[in-house]
Amino acid sequence: MDKVDALLSKLINYFLIASLLIASFVIFLNVILRYFFNSGVVGSEELVRYLIIWNIFIGGSSLVLSGEHLSMDAFIKQCPEKIKVVMNLMIYLIGIVFSFALVVYSAGVIEKLTMSNTPALQIPSYIPYLAIPIGSLLTALRYMHRFYLDGRLLVRGEV
Repeated sequence: MDKVDALLSKLINYFLIASLLIASFVIFLNVILRYFFNSGVVGSEELVRYLIIWNIFIGGSSLVLSGEHLSMDAFIKQCPEKIKVVMNLMIYLIGIVFSFALVVYSAGVIEKLTMSNTPALQIPSYIPYLAIPIGSLLTALRYMHRFYLDGRLLVRGEV
């Protein structure tokens, strides 16, 4: 399981790095073209917007696994270690349910977008929106992994 997770983390990190580099390059190129040649790359703003959306949804799963996802943990930090683990398990369960609900809901939205194209790039409209179910599924899997790791500690009595 750890090897699969390590491979998945590498793939996600490579995707995040590559997409940010592409977005940065496209923005830079567009600025140069507009400043010096009064021209620009058609669809560049749309492409960058879609890359950032993909980064947000895919990158969110990495934050869950590393424990850096946005949370309000001031109260949890004050609790005894065993209570911390139990509260984290409840948070992970809520995250799993919410992420899977987002996968199901977004699948319905994507199904409605199969017949349309994006305005500038003229790619199928569902492609940018695929970031939602894919990112949510990865996030759910990461929450499940965290639940497994913390639950194992609790069951073994290591907390």
